Amino acid sequence: GLNSPLGIVTDELLETKRRQFSPDDIEDIADLLEKGFIKPQAERLSLHVNNMPITLTAFPKQIITNVLLAIASCLKGVREIRNIQIFLRKG
Repeated sequence: GLNSPLGIVTDELLETKRRQFSPDDIEDIADLLEKGFIKPQAERLSLHVNNMPITLTAFPKQIITNVLLAIASCLKGVREIRNIQIFLRKG
């Protein structure tokens, strides 16, 4: 979820560092939502170690994503990759 607003839609000027939009700025509001929320959610990676979620910054997310995509794309029978699920239990 979002921890802070992407912007504020208002018909009056507010003293804030957040981006402000007029209710009539439909195109700009839609663009902000697409770039700030919808597209970032399209590619998502989550890592759990010992059933605990691990917070990843952009750099390790990108490395893990690239490695997993490279491995999976080399496997016989794999065409378009929409998602990858891996579960590892160390014995």
